[in-house]
Amino acid sequence: LNIVDKTTAATVNTIPLSISLPHAFGPNGPGFNGLATDPTTGALYGIARLSGPDIVDGNENRSLVTINPVTGQVTFVGSMGGAFSSIVFDAAGRLYGSTGTGDTLLRADALYTVDKGTGVATYVMDLYLDPSVDNNGDPRGRAHNLAFNTDTGFLYHLTFNRFSQIDLVLLTEIPVIVPQNNLRHHRASSGIVYDAVDDLFLTPAGGPDNELWTLTLTSATTADRRFVDYMGHKTR
Repeated sequence: LNIVDKTTAATVNTIPLSISLPHAFGPNGPGFNGLATDPTTGALYGIARLSGPDIVDGNENRSLVTINPVTGQVTFVGSMGGAFSSIVFDAAGRLYGSTGTGDTLLRADALYTVDKGTGVATYVMDLYLDPSVDNNGDPRGRAHNLAFNTDTGFLYHLTFNRFSQIDLVLLTEIPVIVPQNNLRHHRASSGIVYDAVDDLFLTPAGGPDNELWTLTLTSATTADRRFVDYMGHKTR
């Protein structure tokens, strides 16, 4: 678990993670697909790839866990039932999650609510999926990253080359135009997080650069992008 200075992108602290038996991390160590803090309790939750006697196919059937940010202790909450790529809390402490394109256990490319006490997911709506394919003929929209705007009550959604807002009342998705037209660079973003001062932070996944960027909304349907700096650790 890395703590990052949002103004410089520097890693200011690293906390090793551990988990108690009968659950265990994979052979390559801790593997996480999302982090979110419950605003009503301050508890830190994550999506983890675990093995254990009550987990079938931990790579696809990912687990909801809590993480102690001081000690690094990870506690298993429950299996989520699918290949979730992101989680986020709304202001009331309701947990949402998104499934990726490759999910074969639940409905792929979809938004769910997640019971933060059990990990059980309930379908809400389909998410935008870019219709194009890569050189191998596979869909491009593999991951769906979520953030919650505490000022407007909208969810932010970033996937491949599209950034949008989701109205959770009407269950509609509203595209947001980024003038630089360069979100393709973030098509495999590891995550986005909302900050009331700087709007959004995002980190592209993969590659050697491990960058930190901001997205600032200039209107309900437009946003500007700004590079912060390179981070001192690999993002996931």
